[in-house]
Amino acid sequence: MKRSWFVFAIALAGTVAEAHPADISTTNKLRKVLLDVARADAEKYLGTKVLWKVNRIRARGDLAYLSLEPLMPNGKPMDFTKTKLKNEWKESRESGVWESGFNYLLRKSSGKWKIIERETAGQHGDTQIGEWANNIKGAKPLILDE
Repeated sequence: MKRSWFVFAIALAGTVAEAHPADISTTNKLRKVLLDVARADAEKYLGTKVLWKVNRIRARGDLAYLSLEPLMPNGKPMDFTKTKLKNEWKESRESGVWESGFNYLLRKSSGKWKIIERETAGQHGDTQIGEWANNIKGAKPLILDE
C-alpha cells in the first residue's frame, strides 16, 4: 500500500510541476473576461469575427499576458485575405514572413481589464515581447517560463 501512494505522489508532483502558477485554467471565469477584451480589439483590427486558439494565458495580480492565434468563426485558421490585413498579408507571404499570432499585456484598472501593450498579426518580433518582459514590472514571469 505504501508503494502505491509513493507512485501516486510522484505522478501528481510531475503533473503539477508542468503548470505555471500564473496559468489561467479553462474553468476560471477570468479566462473568458481576458479573451473577450482581446477579441474585441482583434475584431476591430481585422474587421472580422475571431475565435481564439490559446497558446498561453497567465495572470497575476493586476497584470495578464495572452498569446493567441486567431481562428475564423468556423474554427479554421484565420484567412487573412478576408480581413483588413489582406494587402499586408499578400506582401508578407511573398517575402516569406508572416506571423499570425496576437500577444497582449493587460492591466486591471478601476475594476476593468485594459490593453496596455499589443503585438498583432504581421508585426511580430521577439524583441517587442522581450521589452515588455524587461520594462513592465511583473510582466517577466507571465511572459517567460520562470
